[in-house]
Amino acid sequence: MIRLNRIIQITALTGVVLVSSGCYSVMARASNTEPMVYPGVQYKSSGDTAPAEQVVRLIDLPVSFGLDTALLPFDILGVALSGSPKEVAAETK
Repeated sequence: MIRLNRIIQITALTGVVLVSSGCYSVMARASNTEPMVYPGVQYKSSGDTAPAEQVVRLIDLPVSFGLDTALLPFDILGVALSGSPKEVAAETK
């Protein structure tokens, strides 16, 4: 019985960490950056990262990879329609 309670506590703590951390795929898409493929996997947080954030990032990485893979067709379309800023600058010259 004590072992079951311990498993429930660890599962609950892991769930709270995952829910409170936010998903890097959503954070990368919500920021005002240019469209890219697999933005959640490539997302870089600003400033110094605390060790706790690095652990959360490792936990979130498989989730971000899965969501980015599911949204890959939309990302490719967004990249194709937006064009690179370098390409736009070259066209205006």
